[in-house]
Amino acid sequence: MSYATARSRSAQSERNKLYVEDRAIHEWYRFVLAFPPHLVRDYLERFGADEHHYVLDPFCGTGTVLVECKKLGVPSVGVEANPIVVFSSSNLHFGPEVGVGRPQPGAPVVAPWLECIHAMASDLRASAIREHIATPATALLGDARQIPDALEPYSIDTVITSPPYPNEKDYTRTTRLESVLLGFLKNKADLRALKQGLLRSNTRTVYKGDDDDAWVADHVEIQRIADEIEARRITLNKTSGFERQYAKVTRQYFGGMARHLSELRPFLRPGAQLAYVVGDQASFLRVMIPTGQLLADIARTLGYEVTGLDLWRTRLATATKAQLREEVVVLRWPG
Repeated sequence: MSYATARSRSAQSERNKLYVEDRAIHEWYRFVLAFPPHLVRDYLERFGADEHHYVLDPFCGTGTVLVECKKLGVPSVGVEANPIVVFSSSNLHFGPEVGVGRPQPGAPVVAPWLECIHAMASDLRASAIREHIATPATALLGDARQIPDALEPYSIDTVITSPPYPNEKDYTRTTRLESVLLGFLKNKADLRALKQGLLRSNTRTVYKGDDDDAWVADHVEIQRIADEIEARRITLNKTSGFERQYAKVTRQYFGGMARHLSELRPFLRPGAQLAYVVGDQASFLRVMIPTGQLLADIARTLGYEVTGLDLWRTRLATATKAQLREEVVVLRWPG
C-alpha cells in the first residue's frame, strides 16, 4: 500500500469520528453506527436552516440531529420506532452486534451511574443548548414508513437523516437487555411487534405478510439485484432459513424506503430540502447494492428532485475488501 493510499484511507476513517468539541452531550450514548454531528451541521448550514425552519429526522436513533438543532436554535422533531436507544457495568459490548465478554462479579454500578450524571450536568452547564432552551426538540415514537399524525401537514422545511442500510444489522439486539429490564419488552410477541415497526434492513425483521416490496415491484434494477442475490444463493447451495431471506430483504428494504418517501410528501413544505446518509452494500452473498443510486432513483419517481449524490466517505467491505461508498442523497421537494 502506498503512503498516499494509506493517508487517504486514514482520512476517510476520520470522517465518521466524533470531534473533541462534540463530545459533550453526544458522548452520553454513542452508537457505533451513528453519523457524526459535524455532518449534520454541514447540511444544516448548506440548507440555510435557522430558527424559522423546522427540521425532521425520521430515523432519529440516538438524536444526533435533534441535539445539533437544539444547540443551533433550530426547531426539530424526530421519529424513532425503537423505544430505547441506550453500558459500563455489564459484560456486554457492541461492535455493532452484541457480544459477551467475561463475567464481572461484583462490578460497580452506583459509581459509574453517578459519574454519568455528573458528566451530563457538566455538559448541560457548558453547552450552547442553554441559550436555546425554548427551541422545540421533540422525539416521537413511530414508524418512519407511516409518519405520525402528530406532525402538521406542510410543516417540514428540512430533513436530515441516516436510515438503516440493507446490511444485516439487527438494531434491536443492541438494546435488547435494557428493553427487557425497563419493561418495554415483556415477551417474544412484544419483540415481534417492535421489529414489525422497523424498516426491513435485515433477515431477522422479515415476516410473512410484509408487503413493502409492492412499492418497487416495477423497479427493474432492484428486481435484477434481488434476482442475482437469489441466483447466487442457489449456486452456492446456501439453504439456511435466513439465507433464503436475502433477496426478500432487498425488495422489502427499498420498498420500505419508497413507502417512507411517499408518506413523507404531505408533511413537506414546497422547496423543502432533504439529506439521506446511506451506504452501498456487498454483504448479501457479495452482490453489490448501490444504495444511494437506487434511493435517488426511487425519490425521482415519487416527484422529488435529486440535487446531489455527495460522497461522504468510503469504507472497506470485510468480505470482499472492496471500497464501498457512503453517500448523502440530496433531494428537493418542489411541492
